[in-house]
Amino acid sequence: MQSLRKAQNPLILMIGLSDEERSPIRAGAADGGWRTQEVRGYREAILQLCRENAPVIVCASKLPDGAWEDILSATATQTVRPRIIVVSRSADERLWVDVLNSGGFDVLASPYREREVRRCIELACRAWWCEVRQEDWRRAAATPVT
Repeated sequence: MQSLRKAQNPLILMIGLSDEERSPIRAGAADGGWRTQEVRGYREAILQLCRENAPVIVCASKLPDGAWEDILSATATQTVRPRIIVVSRSADERLWVDVLNSGGFDVLASPYREREVRRCIELACRAWWCEVRQEDWRRAAATPVT
């Protein structure tokens, strides 16, 4: 189980976002007690995720070396998957349907406001943390008492 301290200071991994898209996330992170890490694309994201799990991933819809679907697939083997928020300037209905039906958490239409980002990330962190707790309870219930 992750320590409470890390859970209270979660890593928000930003993948392939422009400066304009990262700025409100950084500002919200300062207020929300989140740590942020920025990477340019899929390969860097995988290396970062091998070093440290990120409860929330904010990913551009298109990456220089992949797409948000690749990130979703790469995290599929985790017991508790990160909540993936996809960012797009053209956040049309099809993208929303694809992201949500594939197991993504949400879509943010860029440009967005710090308040909107903060709300979305707070909900994603809470959802991730609730699932971590449920997994802990499942494991505890499955452990035989001697």
